[in-house]
Amino acid sequence: MVRDAEVCDDLTQNVFYKAMRYKHSYRGGKFVSWLFKIARNLLADYWQEKKKQYQFDAVEDLHLAETSSNKQEIQDYVMALLHKLPEADRELLVLHKLQGIQYEDLAEIMGSTAGALKVKTHRILKKMKTELGDTMMV
Repeated sequence: MVRDAEVCDDLTQNVFYKAMRYKHSYRGGKFVSWLFKIARNLLADYWQEKKKQYQFDAVEDLHLAETSSNKQEIQDYVMALLHKLPEADRELLVLHKLQGIQYEDLAEIMGSTAGALKVKTHRILKKMKTELGDTMMV
């Protein structure tokens, strides 16, 4: 989500540093969810400091329809749509659709419920599909 390998390496190192430093704050549950919470907070801090928006290049992983003759144009348009999304919506799509994190784990990471996140994801994708026409499979 950062698009800069060096920054990504630094943030990853900081995630594990904080995990080691604050291991006493781990209260059970899925360990990976706890790590993602740390990573999410560090990424938010990074963007707040830099006052930039998320950059996102993995549009091809959103499973665009194979029959499209204008695949690159559609990918560019999807990219533009993703950049227009609120930060929280974009984060939800990236974590679930691209990173493959299950709703139950996302709920723990984001402090929500799995059902609420499913509904939110569905609504985001439905809105994007409406704007794209039927060129994206949901």
